[in-house]
Amino acid sequence: MTRPHTHSAGFTIIELMVTIAVVAVLLSIAVPAFGDLMRRNRIAAQTNTVIGALNYARAETATRGMPVSVCAARNADRTSCVDAAETATTWTNGWIVFTDRTGIAGQLDGMDQALQSGAMPMSDFTFTSSATYVRFGVGANGATERTLAITPINTSVCLSTGKRNITVARTGRVNSTKSSC
Repeated sequence: MTRPHTHSAGFTIIELMVTIAVVAVLLSIAVPAFGDLMRRNRIAAQTNTVIGALNYARAETATRGMPVSVCAARNADRTSCVDAAETATTWTNGWIVFTDRTGIAGQLDGMDQALQSGAMPMSDFTFTSSATYVRFGVGANGATERTLAITPINTSVCLSTGKRNITVARTGRVNSTKSSC
């Protein structure tokens, strides 16, 4: 009596090699795209953080009925602003949102009250502005027109993601656009 031939379950070496080749091709396509997606998400997150602080300052101006400013922080503890008269426009230490009713515009002084502070930019970005502060005024005073830029430090990353320009219009409207490096 002969036994019927049984086929054992499993993969042949050929099937296994084809499966590994297909997975390798898919990974070679997906990994670079995933890295680019992560870089784009990081610059979007950094931009949204800055826009959020500017919109918060604008809303506080309307709520409180007094000017509110956002200034570049002098140091990492974010307790004082870079002097408004200085030409330094890199916001490497983060920013401070504060009521700006008294003293020098754009300076945290007198009876001004700090409302919020923002952290330094992520390590892969620079955050620059056309001035050391943005001020949202009441009524006809409007806002100071400013342009802020968030730029990836790595040139190859910048070429693939671009940089983000944030503009504050005289009306106080905050807008973000993408531009090439």
